Amino acid sequence: MTSIGDRAFGNCSSLTSIDIPSSVTSIGGSAFQECSSLASIDIPNSVTKIEGYTFCACTALTSITIPNSVTSIGNEAFRGCTGLTSITIPNSVTSIGSQAFYNCTKLKEIYCYAEEVPTTKTDAFKESNPQYIMLYVPASSINDYKATSPWKEFGFIKAIEGGGDTKKCATPTISYANKELTFSCETEGVEYVYEIKDPDIKKGYDAKVSLSATYNINVYATKSGYENSDVATATLVWTEAESTVATPTSAKAVKESVPVLISANNGLISVKGELDSEPVAVYTAEGKLMGSSSMNGGQASVSTSLGVGAVAVVKIGRKAVKVVMK
Repeated sequence: MTSIGDRAFGNCSSLTSIDIPSSVTSIGGSAFQECSSLASIDIPNSVTKIEGYTFCACTALTSITIPNSVTSIGNEAFRGCTGLTSITIPNSVTSIGSQAFYNCTKLKEIYCYAEEVPTTKTDAFKESNPQYIMLYVPASSINDYKATSPWKEFGFIKAIEGGGDTKKCATPTISYANKELTFSCETEGVEYVYEIKDPDIKKGYDAKVSLSATYNINVYATKSGYENSDVATATLVWTEAESTVATPTSAKAVKESVPVLISANNGLISVKGELDSEPVAVYTAEGKLMGSSSMNGGQASVSTSLGVGAVAVVKIGRKAVKVVMK
């Protein structure tokens, strides 16, 4: 057998696995589309192209290794593979089609061994949240990936281990004091590339707009001759806190707006701000309590088991804010 035709196994929703012999050189378009129970598949080294829609909506696939015989990945080849967490793309791939990995919402890491950045449609990773995916590429090509769409949209781009000895900028730290946001880095002489988004700033048609005074901050350090640092993230939010203010005639509790900086990395939630004894609790998006603490000396931390990309709800006093784990 040398080929598998178009839609040969399309919509075989109970098919869990299949062995493709090495004699097969071509797999047709939509050949395994909507095989929703297909949990694993080995593509033989004899295949040179993954056609359009080949594995579209194979929702049970968790990882895929594309053999180094493949030179192109077709349009929507893995679209809607919502269980896919890992992809390995070989050095042989030179082109990736439109929406090839569209809506692969659980993707956590991609290893792309192509030393020359593949010609890739800008919507290849649309709706897959590339800003939260770890992308590993050859060290010699890392700056090319960081300068090319859609690869530059990935929030984390690292050199493949053993791929070179390029020095890397240290990850910057983020702080806030005296109404100023400050970045610092252990690597001297760096420049900071930052993006600050306010979810309140949006276009709409409602008569009322709810303002939350929340800023999502992303920053990385860059320096000539160095690999860019990992992206540091934080959320700056203003929370209502009570304090006791002494007056000539009495002491009374008043509410004041106090800024706090929240970071979420490796399962640890850190909160910094000019607060003391204020309770801090962390919940999942479903409302499950993951841990609690209280502000002491202007900071608090809560360890959780939440993984990269998970949404945490951080409650500081009566203020609640959503953050994404990095």
